[in-house]
Amino acid sequence: MITLSPAMNHPLSIRLATVEDAPGIGAMHVQSWREAYAGLLPQALLEALSVEERVDRWKKNLGAKPDSRRNWVSLAGDRITGFVSAGPSRDKDTDAATTGEIFGIYLLKEFWGAGVGREMMRIGISYLAALPSREVILWVLSNNARTRKFYETAGFAPDGSEKSEVRWGCKTHEVRYRAPMDRLLSRLETTMFDRFSHVMMYVKDIKRALDWYKSKLGFVENFASEHFASLRHDGMKCRLDLHPTEANSKDVGFGPLPYFASRNFDKALAELKKKGVKTGEPRSEGGSPRFVSFWDSEGNALGLEELRG
Repeated sequence: MITLSPAMNHPLSIRLATVEDAPGIGAMHVQSWREAYAGLLPQALLEALSVEERVDRWKKNLGAKPDSRRNWVSLAGDRITGFVSAGPSRDKDTDAATTGEIFGIYLLKEFWGAGVGREMMRIGISYLAALPSREVILWVLSNNARTRKFYETAGFAPDGSEKSEVRWGCKTHEVRYRAPMDRLLSRLETTMFDRFSHVMMYVKDIKRALDWYKSKLGFVENFASEHFASLRHDGMKCRLDLHPTEANSKDVGFGPLPYFASRNFDKALAELKKKGVKTGEPRSEGGSPRFVSFWDSEGNALGLEELRG
């Protein structure tokens, strides 16, 4: 099981799915369809989706005789928030012995942009690499620009195959994406940071700043003390940390300081140093995850924070 902590401060885990997960997967599957395909598929079709039907389908899928197909679920606590399915390719014009396929990857909208989808993709690709698959394919709706961008960022590209068919009572058009395994693995390995973490700012009066960000900009308080405060904005899926400093400090007005996050903190820091980036010394405050400052070519301070579950 893999644990991670996305931007909204929900502790998350990813593990293999079991037949007991069918009710949770079925419910999130329907919700994620309604969120992801709004404006892409007829609204009447999305509203008619049946949770019971999806649950039955998942019970049969997860309870079937084991084969090379695998399913993983992401969870926030005990709540299922997404899934990814992968296995040998089903397409007749490919060789299932050497071509893997991502059958589907879905995530509830409130967790978009937090690095969860990328981690699920990483798990699916890693499994296919072990089969071993030398390339990977997947299908996506041609008008689903957001998902296509996600796949392209992962290393996939259209391979020229398309299909149009009537599914769920409406005509759909899909394009096939393909990528060599070495490109996918290289893309996963060379990304130092897993996601953008948060912004940190110095303030003169932490209570006054807290009230301002909550009342004026709609932030919600995660934690606050006289030494530190953390806020989140659920709509923008971002976090803001406030640190008090002396009124005449040069730090006031110098920020904000953007922070990036990495599950492999030591490797990311070593990569920064290898590239000649000026870095500070890693530290931790009050049991917080480790963090370190580094600077860009113009002298702007940036931060790296350790992602831990």
